[in-house]
Order: sequence, then C-alpha cells, then structure tokens
Amino acid sequence: MPALKVLFLSTPLFLSACLFESAEQKVTRAQQFNGKTLAQVSSLIGPPTQQSANSAIWHFDKTVEITETRFENFQRGKSRLIGDVTETTHFNCTYTATLDQGRIASSQYDGNSCRRFSPTVHSR
Repeated sequence: MPALKVLFLSTPLFLSACLFESAEQKVTRAQQFNGKTLAQVSSLIGPPTQQSANSAIWHFDKTVEITETRFENFQRGKSRLIGDVTETTHFNCTYTATLDQGRIASSQYDGNSCRRFSPTVHSR
C-alpha cells in the first residue's frame, strides 16, 4: 500500500513536470535539428525508421504496464485479496524531417508523448 500512496501523491508532480512545456520550449524542441546533417541527428536519436532522398522519419514506441495487487482491510488478522489490476499506457512519437542536400530543412513531431523521446534542449 505505501507504494500506491507514493504513486498517487507523486502523479500530479510528474504530470506537471513532464507534460507541460512553455511555447518557447515547444518551438525550440521542434526546431532543434533544423540545419543539422542527417548523420548528426542520427548520432543523437538513432537511425531513421524510414528514409528517402528528401525525407527521414523516426518513430518511437513504448508501452508501460503497471500491475497492482489490491487488498481489502485486514479481517481477523488476515488480508483479503481482491485481485490484480494492470494498467497499460502506450507512448508514441513520430519525428518527420524534410531533407535538403542531406540537411534537415524543416521538421515536425506528432504523437502523444514526443517530449520524452526528443533529446533535452539545453539553454544557451
């Protein structure tokens, strides 16, 4: 039960830290690879999933499963098992880059969790 309390109490903090980013951070992340070569980007996030002469696509997927065993209150010194509950969350992100002479001319992210897949943008 203590693990469940920690998870419950830390969820709002996690969501506020991970899901929300300022408009400036979003623009910076979206444009962080523009002007870089395909080799430079691949060294940071791996090789593209698909590639042609004028575009490159990276696709990231991650599924997280958390299983909890739930108990009722103790009765006569024993706990009664209600059962296991499994919660599955699927994260995905597709990064599409338009190439011009081997360099990224423009790009876009699409998905429900692109911030966790894109590298951290450091302030200058």
